[in-house]
Amino acid sequence: MAALSACLPALAETADELFDDRILHDVRLYIHPSDWRALKLNFTENTYYPADFSWRGSTVESVGIRSRGLGSRTDVKPGLRVDFNRYTKDQEFLGLNALVLDNVYQDPSFLREYLSMRVFRRLGLPAPREAFARLYVNDQYAGLYVLVEEINKDFLKRNFGQNDGHLYEYKWLTEYRFERLGDGPDSYLDKFKPVTHERDPDLGPLVELIRLANQASDQEFAARIPEFLDPKLFATHLAVENFLAEWDGIVGYAGMNNFYLYRLEESNRFQFIPWDKDVTLSKPEHPIHYNLDQNVLVRRVLALPEVLPAYLNALEAAAGGCDTDDWLAGQLERAYALFREAALADPFKPRDNAGFEGSVQAARDFVRDRGGFVRWQLEALRATP
Repeated sequence: MAALSACLPALAETADELFDDRILHDVRLYIHPSDWRALKLNFTENTYYPADFSWRGSTVESVGIRSRGLGSRTDVKPGLRVDFNRYTKDQEFLGLNALVLDNVYQDPSFLREYLSMRVFRRLGLPAPREAFARLYVNDQYAGLYVLVEEINKDFLKRNFGQNDGHLYEYKWLTEYRFERLGDGPDSYLDKFKPVTHERDPDLGPLVELIRLANQASDQEFAARIPEFLDPKLFATHLAVENFLAEWDGIVGYAGMNNFYLYRLEESNRFQFIPWDKDVTLSKPEHPIHYNLDQNVLVRRVLALPEVLPAYLNALEAAAGGCDTDDWLAGQLERAYALFREAALADPFKPRDNAGFEGSVQAARDFVRDRGGFVRWQLEALRATP
């Protein structure tokens, strides 16, 4: 591994600057060539390798990097998790203990994930910050990546003002739609992986929420659900996913997927947090009621009298981003102008340059047409007696 002089980040540099999406960043990794070959050869494994991480001349030595992703794993252009304290206890970079370098390998436009998280945040929901970066490995261009804020204690503190609650990452193993699998927590530990409090995951409140959704009477469910969930906030999350034509989210085609779940400190109340939105913006005619009746929790929450109107209002608000102010189109064009040359020069992207440009145009078409289609569906639904 190249010998580098570790230096402290300049005082003016912050995580906000690292995730500044108005700038195309340059990130450099220095890793022993044999380790880089091994990581690519064993890309299906989560083995860490030592490397040095550099951004704006600030360097962190002896970080750990590993391959990451599910359907996006590849030896051609590995997605990477950077763990700053893997080998050096309590080591951080700009207050972060980890960072994701997303290869965006399932999105030839490079836009879906980024735009999706912008929409979540626009509607007041916590979502990871993202920015575009050219990645260099041992000073060789490795392609255009997206810097993604990891969902961890740093994220929780910034978004909730606390970080000692229980955070779980949902792991897709088989189709699951919030059905009751058993009375105890062991039935759910393989699906809801603890990120904090690993030694004491305390799934009791989640087990009770699942029981409530599956077995409670309508009266008990309506009375107790606010103890575990803000129904209108949950409806907003669902509305954003369906506006984005997300077919692999909470009401995904193969069951629940791509989210974290956070239980607030000294509380039984949960908040869903979006993750991995690289298959969104799929088709403008995606139905606004997609799979809402397939998930136990979703079905029960939306049956509450005050929640369905909140869901529809959130859809309308999301569609507003496509309206006269062209907010969403503006976000797309600004990002495209920022990274276009880096994408064209990326030798490892999933499609050739014509395929990249065609995927960008498909995203443009979605943004142009989606708002009108959503409003048309809303009008038809509200006109139904």
